[in-house]
Amino acid sequence: MNALYGFQGELTQKYGKNFTPIFNEVFCALPLGCVLSEQIFIMHGGLFSDSEITIERLNAIDRFKEPSDDGVFCEILWSDPCDSCGKFPNKRGVGIAFGPDITKNFLRTNGLKLVIRSHEVKDQVSI
Repeated sequence: MNALYGFQGELTQKYGKNFTPIFNEVFCALPLGCVLSEQIFIMHGGLFSDSEITIERLNAIDRFKEPSDDGVFCEILWSDPCDSCGKFPNKRGVGIAFGPDITKNFLRTNGLKLVIRSHEVKDQVSI
């Protein structure tokens, strides 16, 4: 994955080819998300095609491997929110696009109040 998205090339250019395996191992040790103050779920990507995903199920994912091309591990990395209710194919070609109803269901299922994702860069932020 790091090679596909250019990160491996950047590492090699800056630090040499022997450094890349260390980064790959560190990435595999990072959590897929975290719950802050028992109320806020923070993750890189987005939510899931399976409406019954729980934090406990996420904690059970074997993190020490490359992400698959589909399923929960993939979706938490690459899914994106959309304005329409429901679940749709993602324009990235991986993960899903999920609506506000999916977010509300995930929050209710897991007793949370807020989801924060860090994956997508926005040109403007409105508060």
